[in-house]
Amino acid sequence: MDTIIKQILDFKEKDIPEYEPHLMMGGGTPGVNLVKGENIYVYDINGNKYIDCTSQSWALHLGYNHPDIKQAMKNGLDHYGTGSGSAHLISGHSRAHHALEEELADFCGYPRALLFSTGYMANLGIAQALCSQGDAIFEDRLNHASLLDAALLSGARLQRYAHLDVADLDNKLSSSKKAEKLVMTDGVFSMDGDTAPVGKLAEICHQHQAWLMVDDAHGFGVVGQQGKGSLEQLNIPPDRVPVYMATLGKAAGRQIAWFGIGNVGIWKSLQEEGEPKGTPGIPSGGCYCTGICRCGPQRRDYPLHRSAHPGLHGWSHPWI
Repeated sequence: MDTIIKQILDFKEKDIPEYEPHLMMGGGTPGVNLVKGENIYVYDINGNKYIDCTSQSWALHLGYNHPDIKQAMKNGLDHYGTGSGSAHLISGHSRAHHALEEELADFCGYPRALLFSTGYMANLGIAQALCSQGDAIFEDRLNHASLLDAALLSGARLQRYAHLDVADLDNKLSSSKKAEKLVMTDGVFSMDGDTAPVGKLAEICHQHQAWLMVDDAHGFGVVGQQGKGSLEQLNIPPDRVPVYMATLGKAAGRQIAWFGIGNVGIWKSLQEEGEPKGTPGIPSGGCYCTGICRCGPQRRDYPLHRSAHPGLHGWSHPWI
């Protein structure tokens, strides 16, 4: 920790590319300016510069200001306008939505995909589409809060099993007499960075006739040979995980989430009851993100190397 603090304190202004200052988002705190670059945020607070280490766009280095993605989104806004104009099931599903759904499904090997505005809304949508009162949802004890909220709001009985403990889940599923059973787990756990034993979970769910849903918000774009996420990393074919959720809001810094779905019944239920949403201009930049993954692992190799070694290894790398 001392090494990290020292390297942050040693950060020099010359290491920052040419940025344009912007007023800090969220009300404009006096003396605080946001220096916005392609891949990072740097805050200028009363003349002192501070690196924003909370940004979630670190994995593919696409940042929130990447020129190609900005242009794609601008083109989408010029073509479609600022809103969808209607609900998804009526006329709010644009060509931009359809193109991104096809690209994401093809990229991760699912027959179909469905977009949502955020990962939180996606998790709420799938829990309510598959479960209600009289059903049961089983979750890893360290699941993300959005998965827990989704289970509680669905009306189903929530049971939490010990972290990564397949035997504990097996016991709970064996004891359950509920009509529908859904197992929800993070693929990569956001706080500890460990990976769910998805293969074993798939076997247990198959034995107990339970649905399995993997939230791979922190795995997609980061792990796997092509950045396809936890399933690719663990060599698990998509047909063993009926519902796969990921988001471009972490690795790629884009506001959109999606489901890869292998079961047509689930897909129809999620369309009708999950209330998918999304402004057409936002998907317009999404295909670029998967294109980056397809081009090779170079953008992922550096942050993964950093995560495996202590210290920050200096600030001169193009990552920032």
